[in-house]
Amino acid sequence: MSRNDSNDMLELTAYYREVVRQMMYCNGDLEDPLPSCVEMVLNMAKYQMVRVLEDAWQRANGDNRETITLEDVLFLFRRHKFLLKRLLHFADTAERINELKRAAPQTAKLDEEPDQESSMDDDDVVGIASTSVPDSNLNRMLKYVDSLDLGESAEQLFSAPDHELEQRQRRIADIVMNELSSEEYPRFTAARTATFLDDPKRHLRK
Repeated sequence: MSRNDSNDMLELTAYYREVVRQMMYCNGDLEDPLPSCVEMVLNMAKYQMVRVLEDAWQRANGDNRETITLEDVLFLFRRHKFLLKRLLHFADTAERINELKRAAPQTAKLDEEPDQESSMDDDDVVGIASTSVPDSNLNRMLKYVDSLDLGESAEQLFSAPDHELEQRQRRIADIVMNELSSEEYPRFTAARTATFLDDPKRHLRK
């Protein structure tokens, strides 16, 4: 690994460490949780991601393929409807965000002439969450989940109540309404907003 790659990896780790800190804060932890706790949550997330990719690779390799597909990942969660439901909702949210990005007006930059066409690309659209899930994946995911014979359709799974998520939302609402001071509220909302953004490239460009 080159020195530049090593530096990028360190910066990327620092970026996601900050994301985890913000996630912990806006889900009820201290505004500045213990660094050891942040590191533990980050390591758990990395471990789970590595395990999923390893298991997906074993399935792909068993089929004599050299590429992991979306279906390989979904197959791993066939006995975990709760997680499948969350993945479907994530893909749905990603699709809606991509639609908003495409529909967002691309205004000219301040130093451009009025008749010049703006060259703003997707990375210049501020305040809209980026995502690695293409908008075409939702239908593909729904079709594959239907093929898993779960005892209910993908649409039924997608529409089923998510009681744990509802409970979390009520807890967050209670924090906002009853526990935050006027000084803490802007910091809390900024942290919560940041947890919906995933733009490490913008961070690395700074």
